[in-house]
Amino acid sequence: MARGISLNDETIIAPRLRKDQREKIRTIVRVNGEFPLVALGLVRDALKGYPEAKSRIADDNDSIIVTMFDTAEKIYTDYSFNFKQHIKLDPPTLED
Repeated sequence: MARGISLNDETIIAPRLRKDQREKIRTIVRVNGEFPLVALGLVRDALKGYPEAKSRIADDNDSIIVTMFDTAEKIYTDYSFNFKQHIKLDPPTLED
């Protein structure tokens, strides 16, 4: 006897960018951080082959937000790429 098909049997996978795509966009945004509109245009060109990807400049004008949509499942994933690189501070060490 066959088992019935249930919606709970389907695994929904959120749309994502690959790691190399994220690194490429991160590099574009940081290199062109002084010119947000240029960076946004270059990011849109990089994502041209992905109709489910939308990009915009954040409201506070310090990052670009890339949203990956899955219209069939009505889910999305947001990625934020900052214009300015955060400075990483080394933790203090105790010296003898």
